[in-house]
Amino acid sequence: MGEINEREIVYDMLLEFDRGGTNSTAVTFGMLRKYAYLEKRARAFISRVFKGVLENRIYLDYVIDRYSVTDSSKLKRQMKNILEIGAYQILMMDQVPDGAAVNEAVNMTKSHGFGRLSGFTNGVLRAIAREKGAIELPDSFSDPAQYISVKYSLPRWLTDMWLEEYGIEELSKMGEFMLRERPISLRVRNTEKMDKIQGALMAQGITVEPGNIFPDVIKISGFDTLVSIKSFAEGELVVQDESSMIPAAAAGVQKGARVLDICAAPGGKTIQVADILGGTGSICARDISGSRSERIEENAARTGLSDIRIELRDALKYYEEDEEAYDVVLADLPCSGLGVIGRKPDIKANATPEKIKELAGLQKLMLSNAWHYVKHGGVLIYSTCTLTREENEENVRWLLNNFPLEAVSMDDQLPEKLKNDETAHGILKVMPGEFDSDGFFICKVRRK
Repeated sequence: MGEINEREIVYDMLLEFDRGGTNSTAVTFGMLRKYAYLEKRARAFISRVFKGVLENRIYLDYVIDRYSVTDSSKLKRQMKNILEIGAYQILMMDQVPDGAAVNEAVNMTKSHGFGRLSGFTNGVLRAIAREKGAIELPDSFSDPAQYISVKYSLPRWLTDMWLEEYGIEELSKMGEFMLRERPISLRVRNTEKMDKIQGALMAQGITVEPGNIFPDVIKISGFDTLVSIKSFAEGELVVQDESSMIPAAAAGVQKGARVLDICAAPGGKTIQVADILGGTGSICARDISGSRSERIEENAARTGLSDIRIELRDALKYYEEDEEAYDVVLADLPCSGLGVIGRKPDIKANATPEKIKELAGLQKLMLSNAWHYVKHGGVLIYSTCTLTREENEENVRWLLNNFPLEAVSMDDQLPEKLKNDETAHGILKVMPGEFDSDGFFICKVRRK
């Protein structure tokens, strides 16, 4: 087996992502499977550079354009990737010598058939290395939207929209959080084992911190892979951001309840509800995608929850047999995902204003079916991991105006720190970075 070049692997991963049809998480998992034999350090380097380039592309291209005679948008994708990989290491990885980053990029330029541009690559990256401490951003006073867009690598249309809604101070906090390396959030399924689990993790050299919202959450960093952690492999831990735990908590699920999760994959909320039910009542998890339903099955099997009913069904279709059949319906619907950009940098490349409008329409169609499945007096939880009015507040207004539903307080079910004037009226919005968690929107309504 020849020597593995880590930067070449990142290059291949970026090309795979840029071809479309594969998200960055799938690309990363594919790499980890293929190169599982590499040392932890090598796999961590590859993952960091790949994710780092995707997260910071707008900023990296802005810097490259300052030192390139050719606009980066006119370069072939392969050349652009080589420059982005080099620029990321120079600008954001202190442990990589600038000379090594430049030389590797020059070698890649030659090895991929762009030998005549090797001088160009060398010149651009050496100029960036020379002046990296003095790179000026767009002026924050004359064009704050462009300043935010470049500094935090957010699409300009998005910073225009968010700047108007949240202001530069709030938007800067969001941007910083979205680029920050974060520990993984895990829900401990049996809190009586909390001390034992934390002790075992720390004994493995893993850093453990408490959650910020819920007492049954821990956050870990400094580990190799999740499957190498015994308590995870044995189903005692579930990967779940704290914001995504709020919908099931707000629902106030009681023992013996019948619960339907209409867009359930990968199954975190389903398992959370199953743990609340504790073998009583029933929980049905649905998804339209076979591969996504398999993820629910995998998670249910790992956690030993054999009583979860998993169904392959389309939330856009109405199922008459489910009319008034459930005490609680969870509708965590497909959305633009702008609240989870920090974990899914693909969203920066894929989200558009047109797609947001399309998604808002799809959500309405799904909600127009979902409310039928709620018993009289039962609860519907509508949630998204995004921050657009079309997908959140406007859809709630439409829901309440068109169906026999009423917003109800979720204060009795929420931790004190989450309560505010809006939660008393069935609405909660968590901003990205607030409580060190993802952005999320939750609405609780009751069928009259």
